Amino acid sequence: MQTSLDVSSLFRKDQEKITTLKRAAFPARQVHEQLKRKAIANATSMASALEVSVPTAPAALNNLKAVGVVKEIKGSGKERLYIYTELIDLLDKVAEPISLKKL
Repeated sequence: MQTSLDVSSLFRKDQEKITTLKRAAFPARQVHEQLKRKAIANATSMASALEVSVPTAPAALNNLKAVGVVKEIKGSGKERLYIYTELIDLLDKVAEPISLKKL
């Protein structure tokens, strides 16, 4: 229950950050919605998921990076990876470690 509340709080806090982007807020909000479902993305996969141009997706991802919603973790150009670290950290706290013995 607490994790659900924490995730909802994170989403609200990040929406407030996105609002500060003014005109760039709309595409950033669309990318944020996708990141809620899949917390790691690159510009190519994001452009495909949103059905937008490849230049639009990295611009939105970079705006989210600028306001502290995502972090860039590796790669270059269209293949640069962005991660929604706070979401992953919240979920990691309650996740049960995977044991290879169970598989």
